Amino acid sequence: MSTELRKSLEKNNWNENGSEFHVFNNQTELDYYLDRNSQDNNWREEYGRFDFEQCIFNFKVEFWAKKFDEIVDFKNSTFNHDVSFQNCVFEKNINFDGCHFKGTANFTNAKFNDYFYAPVAFDKYANFSSAKFKNHVLFNLCYFNSNARFSKVIFNGGADFSSVTFNKDFSINDSIIKDNISFEATDFNGKINGWNLTCHKGISFIWANFRSKINLSELKVENGNANFHGANFEKNAYFYKSIISNLDLTQSVIDKSIFFLHSKIGSANRETWRIIKHEFIKQNNKIESLPYHTLEMKEYEKEIFGDKKIYKYSLIRFIRDICLIFKKNNRTDKFILFINRISNGYNSNPFRAVKFTLSATLIAYIVIVYTIKLETGIDFDYSYKHLGLNFKQGLQLINITNWNYKPFGLKYNWSYGILFLSRIIIGFGIYQTIQAFRKYGKA
Repeated sequence: MSTELRKSLEKNNWNENGSEFHVFNNQTELDYYLDRNSQDNNWREEYGRFDFEQCIFNFKVEFWAKKFDEIVDFKNSTFNHDVSFQNCVFEKNINFDGCHFKGTANFTNAKFNDYFYAPVAFDKYANFSSAKFKNHVLFNLCYFNSNARFSKVIFNGGADFSSVTFNKDFSINDSIIKDNISFEATDFNGKINGWNLTCHKGISFIWANFRSKINLSELKVENGNANFHGANFEKNAYFYKSIISNLDLTQSVIDKSIFFLHSKIGSANRETWRIIKHEFIKQNNKIESLPYHTLEMKEYEKEIFGDKKIYKYSLIRFIRDICLIFKKNNRTDKFILFINRISNGYNSNPFRAVKFTLSATLIAYIVIVYTIKLETGIDFDYSYKHLGLNFKQGLQLINITNWNYKPFGLKYNWSYGILFLSRIIIGFGIYQTIQAFRKYGKA
């Protein structure tokens, strides 16, 4: 390059704010800027040779497969045409803070080995497919005015997309996020394509707005929280076959439907279980809604009785629960939850209902027989010869329509009160058994 051309470029592109070049009109000017060396003493020491702060690019820029081994600064720069960083490697910090991409921005297969500070606006297609981010990524407060593609991206240090606006479709399918990622208060005006997304820790959509469809099928959040607290779902959301360790949908607004068919959710609060149950009912899927009704009841029981995990033996918990029922506050709710849990597991366990009914019958029969003994003074023969008779009389006790019940042919008075109470308990057990066996037949 001639001395005259160099002087002309420096004169026309000098930036009063400190950067050597301010406007790049073609590749020749950019190449000249990149080829200068430290002996020229014409760059700021804090940024080095890749200082593009406040620069304007008036041509299609391509940094294809280039390696940046020093800090790169594009702060407040403007790209008026397409730009490509495809296959580039950034060894140190790269700063796009305040940067404006008016054309397409291509970062396909780029590697960011240090911190990444995102631009303020992408007017056209932004493609980060298969990019790899080693440290935490900041995209907060960005505007994606066209489609944004982050498919098959690896975020090793997590990412922050808080308060971002996606005006078109956002794709993050098949990506892996190894630390927390946040979309808090983010506006999604287009579709979200996020199937097969893997989060090693948590993912947050607190107060996010989903204006269009969201597809997070096969979402995997196995060791963290999937937080949708206060999220606004204006269209359908799909979580088919997802695996989520903890889910929060409290205070969310659902205008259409959320689909969780074949999903596995480890834990959630009561409102979240209620919302999922209600969504299955809206979809006329009664069968899938029943387990979530049970989970909702269990969570409510935990709220008023406390966590059962601190009790090693179920008998201790049983005694604890009975004592709590007689304490102040929510006595009715506590009693109903308690009796439904032990009788049929909130209509979900028919075998528990059978066991409850048979146990109640056995205890009632023993009590009735011994109250008759106390009332009549008769001595009973406990030999095995009467085993069949006792079995028969025990079964007769289950027949709640038979009030002419006379064990051993004996008449009694006060023992009738025990029989009356027994029939109530046994009748309740039979009802709970029928309810549990009809779990799939509810209208």
